[in-house]
Amino acid sequence: MAAELVKQCLELGWTVQGTVRDIKDESKLAPLKKVADGLPGTLVLMQADLLQPHSFDDAVAGCDYVFHTASPFFVPGDDMDRKTKDDKLIKPAVEGTKNVLQSVAKHKANIKCVSMTSSVVAMYGYTGQDKAERADGKFSELDWNVTSNYDTLAGAYMMSKTQAEKAAWETAKKEAFKLVTINPALVLGPAIMGRGDGVSVSIGLNILKEGVIGLFGGTIVDVRDVAKAHIASCVNEKSQGRYYIGTTYNVPVWEAYEAILPLGLPNLNKVDKPDDLELTHACNNDKVTQGLGIKITDMRTTFYDMVKSMQVTHKGQY
Repeated sequence: MAAELVKQCLELGWTVQGTVRDIKDESKLAPLKKVADGLPGTLVLMQADLLQPHSFDDAVAGCDYVFHTASPFFVPGDDMDRKTKDDKLIKPAVEGTKNVLQSVAKHKANIKCVSMTSSVVAMYGYTGQDKAERADGKFSELDWNVTSNYDTLAGAYMMSKTQAEKAAWETAKKEAFKLVTINPALVLGPAIMGRGDGVSVSIGLNILKEGVIGLFGGTIVDVRDVAKAHIASCVNEKSQGRYYIGTTYNVPVWEAYEAILPLGLPNLNKVDKPDDLELTHACNNDKVTQGLGIKITDMRTTFYDMVKSMQVTHKGQY
């Protein structure tokens, strides 16, 4: 998602001070530099480490807006113990957020807004026991995930997103700077780099390799929309609080199948549309669509563009 955000900022002619963990690792830098080629903005890459205090001091200096998008995104296996989950998920997410925002606090006089990527899972978990504040039962920015724990499905990941966002709001309140959070559904969409890691990429590769569409049965969102929301949340002076972005309904596998069917993939497993069709509308996205003016991309376009793009960006990986 960060690469798409960088791309859109550069398209606006902005100077982007992006951070990487190893400024000498050209294998990681080259794809980012390629994104910047031919765009009117300027990309400046700097070294920073989420777990190192003060690491982002130089990166945020002189910035009007700060976008914090970095956080671990993987679902730990059943064999991962609690300490490992803490070390690989929760600590990087929470401490990383605190470190970035402490650097922001030092330069808050010049920073107009901080936009942070949170997640829909900071609103509710997979247990089905979280209760929506809205009378219609749809989850929204009013809600927090209070049910996920180390033993629930994907619980450690969901806890990491929830705790990181809460830590962000605590820091922003204490230090008195403007913070908004973008809480996306499962982020999919066209790839602009050939990275082979990440849950979203694995979904596309699984389709290309095995012909199997693996979804979580939840809401999804286009990566291009998430980047637009980050930018809009900063340039809009009236923006405030949290913004859920994604489909209102849980996307079924058959709809994803129909979306990519025109690509003619030779090994695509057929998925039949059920006769007793009934979509579950789980979330409300009015705040981001009406407040920030983001038009949610149709999920069929998202799936089609994702797989089609990965046929090029990930050629040789499937």
